Amino acid sequence: MTPGSINVNARRLEWVDCAKGIGILLVVYGHLGRGALSAGLTANADAMLLIDSLIYSFHMPLFFFLAGFSFRKSSEKRDTWQFISGKVGSLLYPYLVWSILQGIVHVLLSRWTNYPRTFQELVSIPWQPIGQFWFLLALFWLFALNTFLAVWLRRAALWVSLACAVVLYALNPPSLPFIPSQVFANLIFFNVGWLVSMHEESISRLHVGLRSLGLLALVFIAGEFWFHHAGFRYNQAPFLLRLSLALSGIALVICISGKLRGMILRIFAYLGRYSMPIYLMHILIAAGLRILLQHYLDIDNLMIHVIIIMPITLLLPIMFYRFACSRKGGWLFMPPGASLKEKLGMTHKPALSWEEKV
Repeated sequence: MTPGSINVNARRLEWVDCAKGIGILLVVYGHLGRGALSAGLTANADAMLLIDSLIYSFHMPLFFFLAGFSFRKSSEKRDTWQFISGKVGSLLYPYLVWSILQGIVHVLLSRWTNYPRTFQELVSIPWQPIGQFWFLLALFWLFALNTFLAVWLRRAALWVSLACAVVLYALNPPSLPFIPSQVFANLIFFNVGWLVSMHEESISRLHVGLRSLGLLALVFIAGEFWFHHAGFRYNQAPFLLRLSLALSGIALVICISGKLRGMILRIFAYLGRYSMPIYLMHILIAAGLRILLQHYLDIDNLMIHVIIIMPITLLLPIMFYRFACSRKGGWLFMPPGASLKEKLGMTHKPALSWEEKV
């Protein structure tokens, strides 16, 4: 295998894990930065806002793309209802459990949090997500939608869904409830991932040189410059600009993931394998640490917050997740009765990614 090529014949697609690791790092940093700015830590605010805009132009589309990439293989392993019930267990179940847990903590700590909540808001969690958990609900409906299209239209399903996705993304329908709007906005990235997975063997022969990587980076930077120089709001920018920013960002992360080697690759791949518990817990941990640093230790330096909170927020969820699964606390992540020890990475084999578990 040449340097920079992507090996799809390994037991795990290491570049997928690595891309998830890069993605979850961006998610944590993005939420940490937004939380810090909302809490009044305004040092270097302009730089933080610029980085925030760069990250949010592609980091969630990246996760929808990777989910779509896993869709074909994971859906072929089980019949339709087994597959959907699996997604209920791996997406809707943790969505409800952790939304309730985070919501209760927010209510109890409302005097210190950026977005105070009431117990009445917890009642609407099944259809009105709080915080970062919208992603799990939107992703479930994307899996369900494309699964039933695949049953109904078979081979034509991808192309029909992709055509609808392009139209919906271009129209950007206004006045939709939040979750349907997110499903329609991200259907295109899910379907592009599905399309790419149809050409997996070609990806294994893909060689990404430094020139190609530099060209991708240049395309992404040029798009971001246009976006910021024109002063667009993201949802009001031309749809081709929004789409090119997201797809070039996704391609850049994938190509970087294909080129990484050694310890750096292993670190990002490790984070990627545990991206779900990090995603579920990072807001609670980051908010708690920010309150401790700001209100009890009187530390208002934004850089100190980032340096202290980032590594803890990435590593503590992994430690808690492994501890919980080894001490009968796996019900926090999967429904009781699931084979947690094998499914959730407690064996000596490389841990399965969240999407592959079902």
